[in-house]
Amino acid sequence: MSQVETNFIESLVERFPTLQSLLDEHLEDNRVLLPHIFLASLAQIMTETSNKVHSEVDADLPIFDILDFLEEHFEVGSEKLDELISVSFVELFSPFCANDKVMVSRLPPKLSKESERIYSKRN
Repeated sequence: MSQVETNFIESLVERFPTLQSLLDEHLEDNRVLLPHIFLASLAQIMTETSNKVHSEVDADLPIFDILDFLEEHFEVGSEKLDELISVSFVELFSPFCANDKVMVSRLPPKLSKESERIYSKRN
């Protein structure tokens, strides 16, 4: 875990206070912030919310705003941050999985391109 990753998660939660309960639960379960695990949990909740499955986070989760936030922080000079967003968020939305198709279709341009890069290697 790097300070860049930690700062990013803190900024994400500060920007989207709805995520505070997810962070609190994460810290209770893990005793420390594990950015990759936290972001993967967020990806799962966003998928559930997008597919209208019951989620622990408010149904008003600002999915598009969160995606825009991730997009703004991707490919801006931090390899650690790019890896965090790519591996623990984008890669979790498989274009081959029916449950992920809604989220894949919602990815903004840079994240969509990253998804295509990741999954083109798997064909």
